[in-house]
Amino acid sequence: MKSIFHSWRNTAAQSNSQLQSRNATWRSGNRNVVLKSCVTCGLILGTVLLAQMISTYRFVSNDLVQREAQRETNRKLVGAEQMARVLGAQDSDLSEIVNETVRESPAQIAWLRILQIDGTPAASVGVPAEKLYSPSRMQQAVESHEILSKIVNTPAGRVLVTARPFHPDLGPFGGIANGGRHGSPSRPLFVEIAVYLDSIAAPYGPLRIRVLTGSLAALALVIAMIVIGLRFGPYLRGKQLQQQADVARNVQLDLMPPLESIPEDLDFAGACIPAWQVGGDFYDVCADKNGRIGLMLTDVAGKGLPAALLSSLIQGALRATSWTSDALVQAGAAQQLNDFLCARSAPERFASMICCYYDPRTSTLRYVNAGHLPPMLVHRGRNGFSVRRLEAGGPVLGLLPGSFYLQGEVAVGPGDLLVMFSDGITEAENTSGEEFGEWRLLEAICKHWDAAARDLCDGVLADLRSFLGDLDAQDDQTLMVIRLQPSLNDFTNDDLRAIGWAQPVGQVGTELVCQ
Repeated sequence: MKSIFHSWRNTAAQSNSQLQSRNATWRSGNRNVVLKSCVTCGLILGTVLLAQMISTYRFVSNDLVQREAQRETNRKLVGAEQMARVLGAQDSDLSEIVNETVRESPAQIAWLRILQIDGTPAASVGVPAEKLYSPSRMQQAVESHEILSKIVNTPAGRVLVTARPFHPDLGPFGGIANGGRHGSPSRPLFVEIAVYLDSIAAPYGPLRIRVLTGSLAALALVIAMIVIGLRFGPYLRGKQLQQQADVARNVQLDLMPPLESIPEDLDFAGACIPAWQVGGDFYDVCADKNGRIGLMLTDVAGKGLPAALLSSLIQGALRATSWTSDALVQAGAAQQLNDFLCARSAPERFASMICCYYDPRTSTLRYVNAGHLPPMLVHRGRNGFSVRRLEAGGPVLGLLPGSFYLQGEVAVGPGDLLVMFSDGITEAENTSGEEFGEWRLLEAICKHWDAAARDLCDGVLADLRSFLGDLDAQDDQTLMVIRLQPSLNDFTNDDLRAIGWAQPVGQVGTELVCQ
């Protein structure tokens, strides 16, 4: 009945996981479409806004300024004609008219000339940059009452040159001034005035600055949209990799030993905390048909997906063997796994491993240590705590082909604690660069000794987090805690002495002491 319940629960969990994956993919696809639409709209809007700002800036800088300059020259010419009518339009008066007009706006007027129809100056102030109009062109303009306009570049800046017939003898309503007769011939004159455009454009400076600011903002928006568009493909690939990493994390968690695979009478706790989403640390626990309890911990060099794939490969390869049967099989499995990794993986992708199995009937722990940090078998006696290290074995896996591995064997007393850990635990550094170390790990174990395996494991990890402070883990962290209980009900002192726990506390060798 229990197996049926577990099977139903696993099936439901897998279906729920698949449904969540499909929903996440659908939501991600909709977000991508919305993001693409926003980037496209932003690019179109920025381009239109930039074109509009450029057009407005050109209108203000050219058309608007030129129109204002044209109006200003017309006002000055009308004023000169009115002054000429008042003074009688004599040649001597024309010079006074020209000088007075220039004196009113010396910063605006580059030159002002009143010309005979043959181009001879009747009165002038300033020197023109060049001869702009021929006598025939001026005669044509006089006959057609045409206003000529041209922009000329001078050393002092651009000027708007306006030329038109000069009619000082006409009254404000087109009549003859000063009592003259209608139809009486008059000497045709031609007036030419040049106005600096920069002097006219000065009042429009703030407007041009605002338009220029808007143009720069529109240009920044277009550039931003282009950059986002160019980076959109890599962004999507990054999101896909992120989703794949999430899936890989879920797969790695699913490969961890489920609760139902752990014997009910085994006080076991394990934790695997990757530095990234997935890591190269992996642990496993199982029980064979003879009641032996198999324990394994691997630590692959590196982090991330490559390390996770290799650790899963090691777990699957070891699971495919009956390495808990006897010493030769266990040592041979390690040797075959080493040769396989040497042949199939890169040299930098080596791995350390500790695999052991505990036989409750004989109270014996047999193990092979392939270059891993030696696990600690902690015993609590009358004189305090003593520790044995599980060091027998061989080199790391995947580095030296043809390596030979030995099986180690230790006797286990009632209530002994087996602690297996990766280097991410002991080599974790705090802000001062100080490592957590095996001594702090042992002190944490001693402090939480009376707790159950799960509480003891959580307590050790809490002490580790307190030691690190605000720093994140730089390496994968894996910790396994197993309270080993033999099948025998009680052990006498003679029994303990017989299984090897009668050594004095503090003995030098593989034994450490924590009082």
